[in-house]
Amino acid sequence: MYELMLITNDVAEAKIWDAAGVDLLFVDLEINGKIERQGHLNTVISKHTISDVSNLREAIERSKLLVRINPFDVRTTADEVDEAIERGADVIMLPMFTCADQVQAVQDMIKGRCELYPLIETPEALSDIERLAQIKDVSGYHFGLNDMHLALNLKFMFQVMLLPEFEYATQLLKQKQVMFGIGGIARVGTGTLPAEVIIREHYRLGATRAILSRSFKDECSSANAAQEIALIRKTFAKSKTINLKENLECFKNSIESIIKNAAK
Repeated sequence: MYELMLITNDVAEAKIWDAAGVDLLFVDLEINGKIERQGHLNTVISKHTISDVSNLREAIERSKLLVRINPFDVRTTADEVDEAIERGADVIMLPMFTCADQVQAVQDMIKGRCELYPLIETPEALSDIERLAQIKDVSGYHFGLNDMHLALNLKFMFQVMLLPEFEYATQLLKQKQVMFGIGGIARVGTGTLPAEVIIREHYRLGATRAILSRSFKDECSSANAAQEIALIRKTFAKSKTINLKENLECFKNSIESIIKNAAK
């Protein structure tokens, strides 16, 4: 199964994607430090509010409700966790953590009331993967490529997936049977780096979850949303029939080409 997440705080939009088959709808409350990290880029910095959690909880029927809180802070995180859960969060996403101790602290705050899905997007977190893989009852991890590539001074976010330490982390989680997802994807047949090439690389690495990108959402309508989601899942399922070594070479070559063209 290839689970798909989508970021929205729009009730009408949430109902469309809920019906179309999105597995997790995603309220994004993270703001602390985000403008400093990403303000110079063409990225969306969400202006969601805690009331959006309540609004989406009432609106959706099938999808789980995921809430991304702010990075770990001993002064404020417990209150954020409690309010998100009280308003109906099924899953808490912890961003920008730097070590397993912070993940464990949030898991202790949750006390079994909902799932915890930490976002590995700092080099420090990536280097602590062995301890992260041992934390009990974490529902899985997501590898965030954008902030990770900024921290590592890489030219293109998908370069993160070519790092030996990234491959090691994914294979360790796979071996330990810990679910994980990677980054985001556009519509099949689109993207500077084709979405189908990324999806097949997800399959090779063992990832079973991805975020539907801003471009995916913008290019779909209520009429074709379910069809586009089904096409992504079909592409993922058919990856087992693809030569994954050849796809990896295509993945690498495409990244090299994108970086060269950007430098011109």
